[in-house]
Amino acid sequence: MFENLFIQYKILKSYVLDKKIHIGSKGTCRYCGKVVGNTKFSKVAHSLPELIGNKFLFSMDECDECNEYFDKNLENNLANFLGVSRTICQVRGKKGIPKYKSKSGERIEVIGRDLLIIENHDSSLINVNKDTETVSIQAEYKTYVPVQVYKCFVKMAISILPEKELSTYRQCIKWVRFNQKPHNFNDKLLKMNVFFIPGNIEEPIIIALNKRIGDKKKYPNLTCFIRFDNYIFYFVIPSFSKEDKYLDVNSLNFIVPSNIDLTSEKPNKVENIAHMKYEGGWNEQIPLDEIPKEILDRIHELGLKFK
Repeated sequence: MFENLFIQYKILKSYVLDKKIHIGSKGTCRYCGKVVGNTKFSKVAHSLPELIGNKFLFSMDECDECNEYFDKNLENNLANFLGVSRTICQVRGKKGIPKYKSKSGERIEVIGRDLLIIENHDSSLINVNKDTETVSIQAEYKTYVPVQVYKCFVKMAISILPEKELSTYRQCIKWVRFNQKPHNFNDKLLKMNVFFIPGNIEEPIIIALNKRIGDKKKYPNLTCFIRFDNYIFYFVIPSFSKEDKYLDVNSLNFIVPSNIDLTSEKPNKVENIAHMKYEGGWNEQIPLDEIPKEILDRIHELGLKFK
């Protein structure tokens, strides 16, 4: 089914983030339309959020006001949506791999290539299933607004949208930036597919815009593919324009088994959980002399001691 989905599209624009790239040009902001003199372009604007590991793709046509808006209203929701998995998957953000600390003082940190987990006695932070050889990490709940997470991904797609396509997606941009819903808004267009690839992934971020060449009734005009670390996100960029006037939202051939609902406008407080697979058996205790020095140093730095 997924293969059939991709043959309905051609790649419109794509980037592999393995070197620094600056896109767009200063002068007019592609999101709010303000020009130099009415706004500033002094901040470093990441086309994709730095919190997902983007250190290479930057937008010259994103003004300071829009940059601040996206940070406070979209990216913070994305961070909470991803939750503790950013630490487990070792996603390097602005300040490196994020550390987790609970209200009770429990911690999850990455030290070198190792994961340090400090839990309280009788804690429910870690659950080991020896039958399936998996470890579940149940961190404290995080709150996010689902539709703001979706908008954050759409903003990433818009950042690389060719200029000739911008007029078609003007209504979409207003929805993302100013929360202005067009008269024909339908949240059934907001389709998000998420895939998780297990293992230690050391590949550059990839983003690709795909333009429809197939059935106009079943396939949205524009979709986007984003891969970072262990995640793959594939979603619709709603146009709210004539490009999708023949689209039947009730017969979209876009859903795959890993579709998730990010349409709600209400804050969502959900489980902040991550899973890991281990190999070679589970050791309840490790000899002190086998613990890496960096971990021992960190434990001592935190004022903790071994019994």
